This record gives sequence, C-alpha cells and structure tokens, in this order.
Amino acid sequence: MAAAASISSSSSFTLRADKHVHFSPHRSCSYRKPSRRRHVSAAAAASSSSSSLSSFRPCIDIHGGKVKQIVGASLLDNDATATLENFSTDDKPSTFATKYRDDQLPGGHVIMLGKSQENADAARDALAAFPGGLHVGGGITDESAAEWIEAGASHVIVTSYAFTDGMIDLDKLARLRDAVGKERVVIDLSCKRVPSSDATTTSESSESSLDDASNPYCVCIDRWQTVTDVRPFFDDWLARLAEYCDEFLVHAVANEGLRGGIDEDLVRLLAATSPIPVTYAGGVRDVSDLERFYEVCEGKVDVTVGSALDIFGGELKYDDVVDWHKRLRM
Repeated sequence: MAAAASISSSSSFTLRADKHVHFSPHRSCSYRKPSRRRHVSAAAAASSSSSSLSSFRPCIDIHGGKVKQIVGASLLDNDATATLENFSTDDKPSTFATKYRDDQLPGGHVIMLGKSQENADAARDALAAFPGGLHVGGGITDESAAEWIEAGASHVIVTSYAFTDGMIDLDKLARLRDAVGKERVVIDLSCKRVPSSDATTTSESSESSLDDASNPYCVCIDRWQTVTDVRPFFDDWLARLAEYCDEFLVHAVANEGLRGGIDEDLVRLLAATSPIPVTYAGGVRDVSDLERFYEVCEGKVDVTVGSALDIFGGELKYDDVVDWHKRLRM
C-alpha cells in the first residue's frame, strides 16, 4: 500500500560502434559544477563540493504525473498491478525541488518513470523551481536533450537510449554529446550481479578483484527489466564511457527501494574505478548507513537516498541527511 504525505519546509565490454576512445585520468568523484551551464542558481553555485567529500544528491521520481517512490524493478511494461509503491503524494514536484534549492543541494535527479505528458509536465515543474540545480532523465534522446536543458536541467540522464540490441551504441552517445555537450550528460549504469557462464575467459579482465568474474555486475536497462551483458568493471569500460559524459549514476538494482543496506562491493568498485563523478543509489536506511558509505568510498562517491526519507514516507529524517552532508564540509 502506498503512503501519502505532505512535506514541510524542513562479459566483456560490448560496443555498438568500432571507434577510437581516449582514456581519462582517474580523479576525485565528488560533485563538481559543469564548465558550461546556462541555468546556474546561486544555491547551486554555493554548494559545489570539494575534493573527496561525498555529497547527498536528492531525488524526485515521477510516475503518473505524481512524485512517488517505487521498489526496484517492480515497474513492468506488461503488468501495472506488479508495481510496488513505497510512497505517493499529491504535493507538486516543485515543492521538493524548492526544498532542495533552499538547502543548497545541487545535482539531484528528476526521473520520469514512463513516457507521458503528465510526467513531462511534472518534471518541468521541478526544474523550474531549481533551475540549473537538477538532472533529468527518463526517455531522453539526442533529439530531446537540448529541450530539457532549456527547461532548466543542468544535465540529462540516459540509460536505455545508450543501448541498441543490448549493446552500447557509441554512435548514439556521440550524437547526444554533440547535441548538448559532454559536460551536460549523465549515463545511468544501474546494475546487479549476474552469474556468468564464461567466467574462465574473463577473469583476468576485471579492473578490481571485488568484481568476481563468476558473478559480475551487469548493467540493467528498460526500467531494469532487461539485464545486458555489459560489465562496467571489466575492460576499462568506465574510462571509455567517460569520454561521452560528465557523470555516472548507478543504482544497486537489487537494493533499490528495499531499505536493506547498501551494496558495499559496488560502492568500493565505483570509488576505485570511476574516472569521473559518480552517484550511488540503493539501500540507505539510516545515518549509520551513510557513515558506512562514506567510510567504504573514502568520500569519492556521492549518494542518493529515496524511500528511507521521512519526506517520502520513511523513517530517516531528511534534516539528518542534510546535516550529515553539511558536517562533511565543516
């Protein structure tokens, strides 16, 4: 049963195209302001985090034109009754965006769960309340990306768009980069562990012993209904994709929406291998999880908290998460 509430002011690397890709040097994964942004608010500019300081990245998930929190991969194309909602509210998305703006929390994401006019209108409502302070994703392509930047998004987020027939499509990513600039693109690489049938041939390709070749992380697309063969921690995969985007967004698919704790192996891998800023989402339930997250990633990864927050019907106080974010900067 969905809750209703109001908030107060408080494998190996698979490529579609055979292209030469330059490699980026590894650097800190904390939030940084893009070098070219037409919609930069004072709040966003004031909150750019410094090196090796994790940031809290807030979120606004939109389904049916409403702000909701939905459990993991329960949103199915062919069965609406399978959708498990942790939270739903009639409060406008702009109510949440205004709160994030006032608390100086740039870099959060607005995700449209499903292609519809009501979802697009709701996303625009959020972006208008915090211009230059939010990323937006959900069905965005190279043809529509510039429109969302003009609507106030600092970045556009793409997931399934980047794939064709289960393979990374570099031609698409190049078109998106040309349309809005690399510095305005976020690639969503949400993933989960999947047993591998060819572990013996890939075991030496991993960038980290944390990602077991017999049970590697694989990227999930199509609202996480499709598990691809793309393994983000093998064959310099992250460094290659970093040529096409400014940041990565990675949900731990098996943990998302369940409030059962973070995926520590995934957090470690992101901290150790991502050459650009990266945000992790999935499983945070209390402040102790945030403290553990910071310890595991050594401040190199940002974090999103959704269903666990009291503003989304959970028990973790939003104000406590903001305090955690600010304490890191004291």
